[in-house]
Amino acid sequence: MKNTFEIENLKCGGCVKAAVEGTAALDGIANVIVSLENNSITFESSDEVSSKKVEEKLQEIGYPRKEEFSLLEKAKAYLTK
Repeated sequence: MKNTFEIENLKCGGCVKAAVEGTAALDGIANVIVSLENNSITFESSDEVSSKKVEEKLQEIGYPRKEEFSLLEKAKAYLTK
Protein backbone atom coordinates (compact mmCIF):
# COMPACT_ATOMS: atom_id res chain seq x y z
CA MET A 1 0.00 0.00 0.00
CA LYS A 2 1.47 3.37 -1.04
CA ASN A 3 1.20 6.23 1.49
CA THR A 4 2.02 9.93 1.25
CA PHE A 5 1.59 12.68 3.81
CA GLU A 6 3.13 16.00 4.78
CA ILE A 7 5.59 16.23 7.66
CA GLU A 8 6.94 19.11 9.73
CA ASN A 9 10.46 20.43 10.44
CA LEU A 10 12.25 19.45 7.22
CA LYS A 11 14.96 22.06 6.85
CA CYS A 12 17.84 20.47 4.91
CA GLY A 13 19.31 17.38 3.34
CA GLY A 14 20.32 16.10 6.76
CA CYS A 15 16.68 16.19 7.86
CA VAL A 16 15.69 14.27 4.75
CA LYS A 17 18.38 11.66 5.43
CA ALA A 18 17.29 11.25 9.07
CA ALA A 19 13.63 10.82 8.07
CA VAL A 20 14.46 8.30 5.35
CA GLU A 21 16.82 6.26 7.53
CA GLY A 22 14.47 6.33 10.51
CA THR A 23 11.47 5.06 8.58
CA ALA A 24 13.24 2.69 6.19
CA ALA A 25 14.56 0.72 9.18
CA LEU A 26 11.02 -0.21 10.24
CA ASP A 27 9.65 -3.67 9.40
CA GLY A 28 7.13 -3.69 6.57
CA ILE A 29 8.28 -0.34 5.10
CA ALA A 30 9.91 -0.01 1.66
CA ASN A 31 10.69 2.58 -1.03
CA VAL A 32 10.88 5.58 1.29
CA ILE A 33 11.11 8.95 -0.48
CA VAL A 34 11.23 12.24 1.44
CA SER A 35 10.71 15.49 -0.46
CA LEU A 36 12.26 18.61 1.05
CA GLU A 37 10.44 20.77 -1.51
CA ASN A 38 7.01 19.39 -0.62
CA ASN A 39 7.69 18.61 3.06
CA SER A 40 6.33 15.13 2.41
CA ILE A 41 7.15 11.47 2.76
CA THR A 42 6.06 8.67 0.44
CA PHE A 43 6.52 5.01 1.26
CA GLU A 44 5.08 1.57 0.72
CA SER A 45 3.79 -0.37 3.71
CA SER A 46 2.60 -3.92 4.05
CA ASP A 47 -0.44 -2.90 6.10
CA GLU A 48 -2.11 -0.03 7.95
CA VAL A 49 -0.32 -0.90 11.21
CA SER A 50 3.06 -0.37 9.53
CA SER A 51 1.88 3.02 8.29
CA LYS A 52 1.00 4.04 11.85
CA LYS A 53 4.48 2.95 12.96
CA VAL A 54 5.97 5.37 10.42
CA GLU A 55 3.95 8.25 11.88
CA GLU A 56 5.06 7.33 15.40
CA LYS A 57 8.72 7.02 14.37
CA LEU A 58 8.67 10.36 12.54
CA GLN A 59 7.18 12.08 15.57
CA GLU A 60 9.79 10.46 17.81
CA ILE A 61 12.69 11.74 15.67
CA GLY A 62 11.24 15.25 15.30
CA TYR A 63 9.27 15.16 12.04
CA PRO A 64 5.59 14.83 13.01
CA ARG A 65 2.78 14.46 10.49
CA LYS A 66 1.63 17.96 9.61
CA GLU A 67 -2.11 17.89 10.18
CA GLU A 68 -2.27 15.77 13.30
CA PHE A 69 -0.32 17.71 15.91
CA SER A 70 -0.94 20.82 17.96
CA LEU A 71 1.39 23.79 17.92
CA LEU A 72 2.82 22.74 21.30
CA GLU A 73 3.58 19.23 20.02
CA LYS A 74 5.21 20.68 16.91
CA ALA A 75 7.39 22.95 19.04
CA LYS A 76 8.44 20.04 21.26
CA ALA A 77 9.32 17.93 18.22
CA TYR A 78 11.32 20.78 16.69
CA LEU A 79 13.25 21.44 19.90
CA THR A 80 14.12 17.79 20.46
CA LYS A 81 15.70 17.15 17.06
